[in-house]
Amino acid sequence: MEADQLIGGAEDSALLLDESGISKKGTRSVGVSRQWNGRLGKVDNCQVGVFAALSRGSFATLIDVRLYLPRKWTDNKARCDGAGIPIEAQRFKTKPELALE
Repeated sequence: MEADQLIGGAEDSALLLDESGISKKGTRSVGVSRQWNGRLGKVDNCQVGVFAALSRGSFATLIDVRLYLPRKWTDNKARCDGAGIPIEAQRFKTKPELALE
């Protein structure tokens, strides 16, 4: 609410939506898979987050983030349950769907 009042209420405000990959070793971190990592410019083992930010001039602030779960995760209920992912979050969603949430 505060971000919207300080940054989001002006004509020159913008909502920014983007994804970012976080490199990971191993397979236990939730959502880790071999997938596109834009920060590296290649497919690699990583987690991907979809981020929303409000900006106005030189000011910006993150307002939300969603963790992208590849089908390799959402198609494996035992893996999701073992990682503690809530049942309602175990449905596959595209990155644009996550951004719209």
